[in-house]
This record gives sequence, C-alpha cells and structure tokens, in this order.
Amino acid sequence: MSTASERGRDPRSIVTAEAFELAPRLLGTPLARPARRLGAILVDLILIAIVSQAGGILLGIVATLFFIYLARGRKPADALARVFRLVVGCFGALLLLMTSRALFFAFGPDWEQIARSLPEEIAVEAPSAPGREIGLADILDGTREYRRLQVATTEPGAEEAAARLARRLQRLGAPISEIPEALREMAPDDAAWSDRIDRIVATAMASLDSARGAATDTGLVPGAGVDAAVQPADAAEDSADPGEGVADTVSALLAALNGERRDRERAERRLEEARQELVRSEGGWLPGAVRELWDDLGLAFGWGTIYMTIFLSWWNGQTPGKRLLGIRVVQLDNSPITWWEAFERAGGYAAGFATGLLGFAQVYWDPNRQAIHDKISETVVVLEGRDPVPGPWSRESGPGTGDASRRGGRGSGPALPLEDPDATPSGDVTPGQ
Repeated sequence: MSTASERGRDPRSIVTAEAFELAPRLLGTPLARPARRLGAILVDLILIAIVSQAGGILLGIVATLFFIYLARGRKPADALARVFRLVVGCFGALLLLMTSRALFFAFGPDWEQIARSLPEEIAVEAPSAPGREIGLADILDGTREYRRLQVATTEPGAEEAAARLARRLQRLGAPISEIPEALREMAPDDAAWSDRIDRIVATAMASLDSARGAATDTGLVPGAGVDAAVQPADAAEDSADPGEGVADTVSALLAALNGERRDRERAERRLEEARQELVRSEGGWLPGAVRELWDDLGLAFGWGTIYMTIFLSWWNGQTPGKRLLGIRVVQLDNSPITWWEAFERAGGYAAGFATGLLGFAQVYWDPNRQAIHDKISETVVVLEGRDPVPGPWSRESGPGTGDASRRGGRGSGPALPLEDPDATPSGDVTPGQ
C-alpha cells in the first residue's frame, strides 16, 4: 500500500519530510552578509517613506492594478484558492476606492474657490422688475434688514428698520399688497413697540409710497431706484450706474467673507495649539509625540507591505534595494516566489518589531542567517549570481537533480541563477535548519 508521500500528495495531517526538505541546488549557495541586507532594507525604507509621504497615490494605483490582476488570474483549483482570490479582489476594490477618492481631492475642483465665487454667479430675475437681476448680496442685505427690525428697541428705530425692510422686499420682487402683512409677520412679538406694529407698518408703507412717487418722477423703473429716491446723497450714483451699488455690495460681501475665513483659520490654529497644550498637560509631550510617531509608522508599514509584496513577486525575490545591493530572496525549495508568499514574508516584518527587533538581529547567530520573517516564509537571502561552494553536498545535487517540493509539488524549476565561479562567500546554505 502506497503512502501519501509516495503518491506525491501531502495529507497535512502527519509530519512529512517533504515539508522541511531543502532544494539540493541551494546547498552551499553564498548567503548575504547582515551589513548588505541592512543596506538593502535601508534603501527600501527610504523609497517607502518617499512614496508614503509624496507618492501614495501612485503606489495606490500600482497596488490596485496588481491586486485586480491577481484576482482575475487563472481559475482557482480548490476552495481555499477561491477564498484567497475573493479576498484579493475585495482588497483591490478597496484600494481602488481609496485611490479614486485621493485622486478626486488632489486633482478635483477647488471647492473653496467655487464657494467664494457664488455671490457673483448666483442671480435671479425680479418678478416685479423684468430684466432686473437679484444677486445673493441682495438676499443677504434683506436678511440684515430683517435682523435690524428684530433688535430694534424703540419705536423710531422700528419705523426706520421697517421702512428699509419694505424697500428691500420690493426690490426682491415682493408685491406691494403683500409687504404690510410680511412686515407684521417679521416683527417680534415681545418688543416694547409690538402693540404699535400697525402704525409702524403704515409709516413704512407711506415712506415706500413716497419713494415710489419720487422714482416715477425721475423716470426710474419701480423697484430699481427706491434706495436712490429715499437717499438723495446716493441718487446721482444710482441713476448713473444702477448696478454699481450692487457691485459695491458684492465687493464688501467678498471682503467680509475673506475676513471670516481668516478668522476661522486663526481659530483653528488656536484650537490646535490648545489641543496640543492639553496633551502636554495630561501626559507631557512624550505621549503625544509617541502617538504621532505610531500613526506615521502604521501608515508607512501599510504601504511597506504593499511595496514588498509587489516587488518580491514581480521581480522574483528582489526589491529595488536588494537589486542595488546584489542580493535575492529565494525559497528553500528554490521555486519562484508567488504573490501570497511575498505577502506572507512582508507580514513577517511585524513579528520582527513584536520581538523587540530580536527577530531581525538573529541573522547574526542563525546557521543560515534567517531573520524571523525568513523563518515564517521559509526563505533565505543569498548573493545574486554566485555558484555554490564545493562540499559534501555537491554529490547530492548532480546533473538532473530536481528541486524538492515543500508544499505539494509547487516548484516549477530553478528560480536562482548561479553564474559567478569566482565568488568569495560570506556564508553558505547548509542543511542545518
């Protein structure tokens, strides 16, 4: 009766030798020194920092395309592969959403500029004065006149505010017959003069009628020159250029909005300073600094995981830093690194930090210079293009010797080019795992 290993399938229910077997081609291969590995990871960290701070959108686009490409790969063979494909597809869709949002806010319209331009662009035609446009400034002026009526404390002040509001309502297109009722509804109920509102409204309407008569005598369109008739000092300007007053109002409104924006920015700065002062008073500057550093590290680690996954799988064990320093990550069975194994190794860096960096330091005493992330992903880091060092293992890996399979026959041929016969090794891959 044949065993599971004889049939070429690992049942994953018993300990088997194939899961720990080393590819004979790797025996004696020179390992990368810790200093060279450190230089490579520093180069990669610099690139990750640049990308996470300035080019996160670009990396997001590349990562999105990468994960969507993986999700659209060949049809999965089993249920676990289908689950992985679904997870990768969802992750790619999430990255697409985040990247699209970042692109929209980075290169989309300037909403602040649009908001500042609204007073100049919004305009409607007054029903009572065809051809006369009502701008947002007119509406805001009407609101200001309404507020004056609300806060008036004396009867003369209320009469003046009601007269101004009546003229503003007429300018906004309200019919003359509806203005008295509108004034009564806008008047406060608890003012000292509220019981005399009818007389105040009558006075305001009389003032409005006299203004209309003056406008008719001067040939002005009703509603367009009411303010000019009541305010003789401005009559010449209004008759010469009826739109100049509105333009001045718009300019004043824009200046006020700019002032409000500056006040808001100052208030936000004071709020941020107060928040920082509160953090310092509660726990000193160190907890706040540590919290900010932790947030930055979390963002950099997320982008670093994507960076490592993409390059290790696309460049078969190399990143820009490793390529620059002439080293390569290879699997113990010498098979090509897939995207999942690259992701697994990138995630192993978290274990190095969790062990207080001892997981990284173990490259100095491990027999095969494996850091903790190498142990997790079953990889070693070797010098690119170096031939194996001669030794007893040379007899085990003669011509025609194939690579061992550690995960169900996943290997598809040698992934490590060995070309330089004059290399001086810093160490070599040995069977002692």
